Amino acid sequence: MSDGNAKLCVFSVQSGLVDASWKSSREEMGFGWSLHRREGTQIMHGSSAEAPMNSTLEAEAIALLNKWAD
Repeated sequence: MSDGNAKLCVFSVQSGLVDASWKSSREEMGFGWSLHRREGTQIMHGSSAEAPMNSTLEAEAIALLNKWAD
């Protein structure tokens, strides 16, 4: 179903980058992400802060899941 205002966004993505920042299980983690076209120009990017995680590995996994599952 469409409300008549919806637009389809199609683009070719060559690469995506995700990185997380983690200090301790008591502090918020932060992460950033970006998508790039084949020629290297950036399509979009973003960042966020999330609840504390238990480890660096968990922070990286959550960053991937949160951004690529949207």
